[in-house]
Amino acid sequence: QTNITYLDSTLKDCVHFQWWKRPSGVAAVCLGLLCVLLLAGIIGLSVYYKLQTSSNTLTIERDQLQTSSNTLTIERDQLQTSSNTLTKERDQLQTSYNNLAKERDQLQTSSNTLTKERDQLQTSYNNLAKERDQLQTSSNTLTKERDQLQTSYNNLAKERDQLQSSYNNLAKERDQLQTSSNTLTIERDQLQKERDDLMRKFSNLKQTCLEGWQKFESSWYLLSSVRKPWEESRQYCLERGADLVIINSEEEQVRE
Repeated sequence: QTNITYLDSTLKDCVHFQWWKRPSGVAAVCLGLLCVLLLAGIIGLSVYYKLQTSSNTLTIERDQLQTSSNTLTIERDQLQTSSNTLTKERDQLQTSYNNLAKERDQLQTSSNTLTKERDQLQTSYNNLAKERDQLQTSSNTLTKERDQLQTSYNNLAKERDQLQSSYNNLAKERDQLQTSSNTLTIERDQLQKERDDLMRKFSNLKQTCLEGWQKFESSWYLLSSVRKPWEESRQYCLERGADLVIINSEEEQVRE
């Protein structure tokens, strides 16, 4: 703009000084004015293009800044939310810290107590170490005795197996004897019952034995002089605890 003003002043002086001297000066003046106008237009266009480029650049930067602003707004909201969450966590941590401080004091007290107990246990440990050495010596002795007992145990195990076999055989024999015993018990009960019946009959027979009865070996005989039918005769004998006789030998016949 300064250059254009300077040229404009110079041209005015020249025209004012020489235009009236020759006609070609007018053409020169017009050409100069055209050049000045052309130069001004070029400069104007250059300025316009620069301003347009700057405007586009500013528009892009504005959009970028708007985007950044939106992003920052979102991040601010997120940070605000995070801040609220952290505040709550801080309060919770503060509460936890207070609780931990109390627990620390309690643990410190427990630690002191445990330290005393540790010292006592250390003393006990030393005593136990001495006892352990003594027990180790005893253990070695017991190990030798154990080996001897193991040998004895193996021998006893063999004898036990032999005795187990003998026991199994005896168990079988016992079961057989038990079966035989049960059978004999049943037979004994039957014989006992028969003996009781015979004793009862013998007792009845002794009570009913009157004159006229004769003994032969282990039996008693009554010779009746009354003739009766077989049925009545048998009934007569049964009422007296006896039965009709059957002669089985010559001696029995002669005796009668």
